Amino acid sequence: MTEISAVPAYNPFVEYGSLRAQDNYLRSAERSVSQFDRTKRFMAAWVYELPFRATGPARFLISGWELSGMLEVMDGTPLAMSAAPNRSNSLGGGSRPNRAPGQDPVLENWTPQRAFNTAAYLAPEPFTLGNASRTEPKLRAPGWATLDASILKSFPLRERVRLEFRAEAYNLANRTNFQRPNTVLGTPQFGQILLAWPSRTIQGGLKLVW
Repeated sequence: MTEISAVPAYNPFVEYGSLRAQDNYLRSAERSVSQFDRTKRFMAAWVYELPFRATGPARFLISGWELSGMLEVMDGTPLAMSAAPNRSNSLGGGSRPNRAPGQDPVLENWTPQRAFNTAAYLAPEPFTLGNASRTEPKLRAPGWATLDASILKSFPLRERVRLEFRAEAYNLANRTNFQRPNTVLGTPQFGQILLAWPSRTIQGGLKLVW
């Protein structure tokens, strides 16, 4: 009998193979680092009211300025490998590749075109289960670092009425934060990073408070 299976199109927004067990009767084989694990994470936020004061008409330009921001730095989450098509005959279970002996999946100098060592993974034989871990303990998605900042100015109009101007910048340093690479062995983009999170975004607005 000839088996014909189409390789599914890779969707970079979908996490493949991280939650589906290969063998529901061998749950111990699913023990691994959580796909949500982040070993290092740092966040800092601040609000600073500029100490500039003035009276008379000058207060509309000099007084009432406020700076705020947030810095977030963290490492990536573990990658989960899968294989397509699923030839294990596992009746709806997942399919993972085999680890190639002597091959380290981690690259010293990775690029978006080669985020990890793809030679470290081999397709399993038909009707067999791959021996790769549910998540790779050493192999992680790219880290994340971003600086958001805003400046606010309050213009007093009357005793209970004021006009607020706010300008905000997300990813102020315009750092490229890559998304997860393709981890589906058998797809053409295996090992490649196809997307990045948004670049610097600046917006402004006015708000009347009474």
